[in-house]
Amino acid sequence: MEGGVWVRNTRYPAVTSVRVVAAGEVPELGIRHGREIYELVSQREDLAYLNAPEKIPDEFCEA
Repeated sequence: MEGGVWVRNTRYPAVTSVRVVAAGEVPELGIRHGREIYELVSQREDLAYLNAPEKIPDEFCEA
């Protein structure tokens, strides 16, 4: 963004237009409107790698 406006990255020759999609809730994963994302990440062990990259699950690193 520049000046609060989306700017096209010229390194990508073909891009689709930007679209805004309302966020949904997934209560079974603790994802609810009004809840801070940082709260979710700090309280879930399975998401610990987002704050500590050394904890990235091995299956994410397989090529």
